Amino acid sequence: MFWCFFNLLGSVLGSVLGSVLGSVLGSVLGSVLGSVLGSVLRSVLRSVLGSVLVRY
Repeated sequence: MFWCFFNLLGSVLGSVLGSVLGSVLGSVLGSVLGSVLGSVLRSVLRSVLGSVLVRY
């Protein structure tokens, strides 16, 4: 009886911890990737616009 309850509790805790860790890691990775991609795109756009404006 106790072992069945402990197994159930362990599986529930494992799934909850897995989902929480997955969402936290997903949001952190998303924000980091978003900021990195934003800065890279901004610098690329700035250099492209600068070369275009200098050319014309």
